Amino acid sequence: MAPIVEMKGVWVRLGGRSVLEDVNFSLEQDDFYGVIGPNGGGKTTLIKVILGLIKPWKGEVTVQGENPEKNRHLLGYVPQYRTYDFTYPLTVREMVLSGRLGLVPGPFRKYRGEDHEKARAAMEMMGIGDLSDRPIGELSGGQQQRAIIARALVSQPIALLLDEPTTHVDPQMEEEFYEILRSLHKRMAILLVTHDMTAVSAYVDKIACLNRRLFTHGSKEISEDMLEAVYHCPISLIAHGVPHRVLRSHEEEP
Repeated sequence: MAPIVEMKGVWVRLGGRSVLEDVNFSLEQDDFYGVIGPNGGGKTTLIKVILGLIKPWKGEVTVQGENPEKNRHLLGYVPQYRTYDFTYPLTVREMVLSGRLGLVPGPFRKYRGEDHEKARAAMEMMGIGDLSDRPIGELSGGQQQRAIIARALVSQPIALLLDEPTTHVDPQMEEEFYEILRSLHKRMAILLVTHDMTAVSAYVDKIACLNRRLFTHGSKEISEDMLEAVYHCPISLIAHGVPHRVLRSHEEEP
């Protein structure tokens, strides 16, 4: 089957500088893909290009063989946790329903019976069906994260894109979150953008490293060469039980 997402020779320039350079990438039907890299390396831009929110300077991006704007509804999007204002007076149901807005026809965007049914199903899937009438600000951090994912799932996507979803969350909530993703992967492809190499290596099937350029070899193994290419400095991989290791000296910048 054709990839869900395909990027060929994609370049993005923002503010006069290159943010993505010659990126080639595909997300297949059964992928659980992790993309790691430093802050400012283009990870968020990568997701926005896939969603059609940023147009590449050069190259081609397709979602199910069409331009991203046409098939954006096939992708669920979970932005960074801290971007949400949980003091805004919304119930859980209202927040989840807002994920259907782009699919509601007509100028007045009135929710239909099927929209309410999809929202109910998404909340049940995430285990928060009994919280539908609660203000979103009264929920625990873990419950709020489940509501965010339910909002992304309410359009019934074939792939879920997540941008640093565990930033500023506690370790217990983070572990619960990754277990949710493991369960969702049985239903859809997942693209997870993160800086957390430990979590990525434990849960995903494939890993790519991004710092303007994308480095990948189609597996979940992270090599020293991949990391050095991305972080531009000597890297030593350390596993549990391995004695202290001394890094090589950084080479002088030209």
